[in-house]
Amino acid sequence: MKTYQASICLDCQAVLGEGPLWDAEDGTLLWVDILDSKLNRFNPETGVNSVIDVGVHVSTVVKSECGNLMVTCPDGFYTLNEETQELKAIHLPEEENDGIRFNDGKCDPAGRFWAGTIAYDVTPEAAKLYCLDTDGTVTEKIDKVTISNGICWNKDKMYYVDSTTKQVHAYDYDLSTGDISNKQIIFDVGEVGGFPDGMCLDEEGCLWVAFWGESIVRRISPQGEVLAQVHVDGASQVSACALGGKEGKTLFITTASTGVNLEKEPHAGKIFSCKVDVASAPVHSYSKI
Repeated sequence: MKTYQASICLDCQAVLGEGPLWDAEDGTLLWVDILDSKLNRFNPETGVNSVIDVGVHVSTVVKSECGNLMVTCPDGFYTLNEETQELKAIHLPEEENDGIRFNDGKCDPAGRFWAGTIAYDVTPEAAKLYCLDTDGTVTEKIDKVTISNGICWNKDKMYYVDSTTKQVHAYDYDLSTGDISNKQIIFDVGEVGGFPDGMCLDEEGCLWVAFWGESIVRRISPQGEVLAQVHVDGASQVSACALGGKEGKTLFITTASTGVNLEKEPHAGKIFSCKVDVASAPVHSYSKI
């Protein structure tokens, strides 16, 4: 098994760093600090991290095909104008539910924007996974979720994490309709180990999965074999990861400092990176009809 060591690339103290997304056009990493309501754009070449105060808990960010940014906030899906910092609602499926907020999400190969939720008090099975389709409609895809987290697609499979299950699931996925079926377990952490959180896909169809509470990112094959581990020293709450950089072979890793003893974990909340041996799979944008 291959072993990597991540190092700090952005010396910050995010409360809940999440949602990393490599913007290849701009050569920057988009990421959010959910509980500090901040959207960040980090340039690893210059070391500059630009920050937008969104004003509400912003939980994930994607690009649209026209180049604009789209985000999820506690109640639903929005566009965000980087220049004016204006939020514009698209669809708000949780508008009437103050106890719920949106969490992780990504766009599928057909340009749909999928994102799930979590209860603020982490009530079991109170959350859902939603899909914003290219015609602007929203569909509930999975219910009785506890912590909706990592999601990505490869060919006819969708991979998905509900963190408290301590499992990574695969679903049969229909690209033309967005339908999912036939839930399967491809990786089970078991009683020992952290909680699977955010994840990304590489060009060989393998998953890079962040493990909250374990200071590790694992590379996992579609068959569930652990092929590599990335160690993230000084930060146990590893929340998500994204492949990017000039060659697509830099793994960027977000972490969190919420609830952490910073004397024991001095690097909690910082952004880490390391060079790996495989490049990113294509990153998809939202495609509105």
